[in-house]
Amino acid sequence: MTMKRVTALTWTTLILATDLVWLLGLVVCALAGLPIARHHLEAASIALAVGFCLHVVSVSRESGRPRLPSWTTPPRTVLVVPAAVAVIAFAWSVRLGPLSDDFVLRQWAASGDWTNAGWDFFRPLPLALWSLLIPIGDWPALHVANIAIHAINSGLVAALVHGWYGRRAAVAAGVTFALLPTNIEAVA
Repeated sequence: MTMKRVTALTWTTLILATDLVWLLGLVVCALAGLPIARHHLEAASIALAVGFCLHVVSVSRESGRPRLPSWTTPPRTVLVVPAAVAVIAFAWSVRLGPLSDDFVLRQWAASGDWTNAGWDFFRPLPLALWSLLIPIGDWPALHVANIAIHAINSGLVAALVHGWYGRRAAVAAGVTFALLPTNIEAVA
């Protein structure tokens, strides 16, 4: 192991440990009843995810320089594990009703008028999907579709990382993407 690699591994371990202490400190404070803002927990979680990815990359690299990706088909476990984690993590949301702007989006999808709101809310593909799913099962069908799309994306993240860093880093990246706390409102 070269000195450069040892230094990179030491720094990423330090970053990962600091991020973990930060997040755990916030969780303990929140459990103790102290007012902790949601965005502080999200920032600490994202920092932990980035630190974890940096650590996995520094551990899994064989040399100090980036290599070109090998575009081979990843093993099935690389795709299935992150997708399964995404499904398990968000299965609870199938029982939810609408969230935030879902009422308005549902009206637009049901009416077929997807351009009335202007460019800020122009979402033709999601609204087309919603217009197909509303008659099938309304909110549960929409939540299942969101979970399925998120599971597919988690597997795709793992497939992309697999070409550069191998199986372990790919699964870690896919699972990290599946569990990012910023995805909760978008997926659920």
